[in-house]
Amino acid sequence: MRIHTGEKPYPCTLCGNQFREKGHLKAHLKTHTGEKPYHCPTCGMKFAHLGAMKIHLLTHTGEKPYPCSVCGKSFTQSSRLKQHFRTHTGEKPYSCSVCRKSFARPADLKVHHRDHTGEKPYSCTECGQSFTSSHNLWKHQKTHLPPGLPQSVEFDNHNQTPEMNAKNEGLNEEDEEEEEEFGVLINSDGEEVGLDLDPPRLNPPSSEEEESPSTSGETEQHQVNHNTALRYSCSVCGKQFNHKGHLRRHESVHSVEKPYGCSDCDKMFGSTIALNRHKKLHREEKPHICTVCGKGFVQLSRLKEHYPTHSGEKPHCCSVCGKRFTTASYLKTHSKVHMGESPYTCNICRRDCQKLSAFKLHMRIHTGEKPFSCTVCEKQFTQKRHLQDHQKVHTGEKPYPCPHCDKRFSFSSALKRHQQLHTGEKPHCCFVCGNSFSQAGRLKEHLRTHSGERPFSCSVCEKTFRKASELTIHNRSHTGERPYSCAECGKTFTSSMKLGRHKKIHQNTKTEEVLTKDVKSIP
Repeated sequence: MRIHTGEKPYPCTLCGNQFREKGHLKAHLKTHTGEKPYHCPTCGMKFAHLGAMKIHLLTHTGEKPYPCSVCGKSFTQSSRLKQHFRTHTGEKPYSCSVCRKSFARPADLKVHHRDHTGEKPYSCTECGQSFTSSHNLWKHQKTHLPPGLPQSVEFDNHNQTPEMNAKNEGLNEEDEEEEEEFGVLINSDGEEVGLDLDPPRLNPPSSEEEESPSTSGETEQHQVNHNTALRYSCSVCGKQFNHKGHLRRHESVHSVEKPYGCSDCDKMFGSTIALNRHKKLHREEKPHICTVCGKGFVQLSRLKEHYPTHSGEKPHCCSVCGKRFTTASYLKTHSKVHMGESPYTCNICRRDCQKLSAFKLHMRIHTGEKPFSCTVCEKQFTQKRHLQDHQKVHTGEKPYPCPHCDKRFSFSSALKRHQQLHTGEKPHCCFVCGNSFSQAGRLKEHLRTHSGERPFSCSVCEKTFRKASELTIHNRSHTGERPYSCAECGKTFTSSMKLGRHKKIHQNTKTEEVLTKDVKSIP
């Protein structure tokens, strides 16, 4: 009944934590004494509880006695199988009392609560920035790594309090709602029971455990010094890792195997984390809302990346060229340009891409593929983002106001371009002729007038062009498409520029008629 009443009559006299059972308190006290009487005979690792050591031994034997009846994946512990099974059933028994959002595990719910309370108990020792979960802290600490240090190196979180460390090594209070799943169970006599339970874990979750990126809960980072030997190497790219689990997770990057399929569409994914994130798009679940423009996001991290588009803040600076970025991931991608890393090269125009996603988008320029269609006017786009931007034309939504005048814009990029009219700023200068441009894209197009480069080729007549937009307009001469029509006479055109020139004919005609009328009216 204490589970329902919340009664916890056994307090720890050292840190104040309370427990429902005396045995749990006894287990917790070992975190203060540091007592670890159980030694692994294979690697020498020490444990406070016999159950934790027995679970650890499975990592050496490779035994995974608990298979999933749906997909066949196997697990070392029944608790992990139980967690995994919820990815198939969709069960989320833990609900937030504030916003009613549901979660599959109590640890996920506890981390989510911090979004409402503002609690950020994990602090970076380098810059002092705080985070709601240890996983987010771990990701952040990678940004402080010096160039050349492997990204798999982990960090020593010296700033963790004794209470946090107590939770790391003993029975985790936030998971007492599922005692059979997390930690070693101890009965009222202090005896250990239930051996297929989780050991205390200090390192980031392996792929087998299918931990969500936002979960800290029972996990903390394994405290490894920066100069720890990297024992596990990827046979494909040579990248090294401290833990076998990290290597297995990394190897999925090279694998084409994607066993997790979306039930709403044909898309496949390499992990349940990616699948669950994708499913939110079908449910149109975007719980993280921008307070400035009202845009919603599936992930809180995406909302945080979005906010600098309003403030103009770009805290991440390239140490080579000084270019600044809103997120560390954008900076990381940009850094590959200086390192000469371009794993994806277009065989048509020889353009290099650092990411596979960018390469696929680029190839649509040559193939003409436009998989995203507007339901209002049937205009098609190569990217979903472009379609979403276009739909604002129909809704009239303009959430970006100019601080210098009364003009408003549908896109933040259009606002930035407009603001340069007020400032007169043209930061992008041609090193050949000295002409300046407000946008880097315009400079890039201009440089082709000096180099003679014409990377965009027509697949029908092989005519080449400097700009992709010129190729798009040219293709209409083959397809017969003329999407721009004159409201005065109904004549159609292949480009907006030709329509604009044509409209001047009507304007001039009207001007002549007015002048003729005025002349005739003179006595």
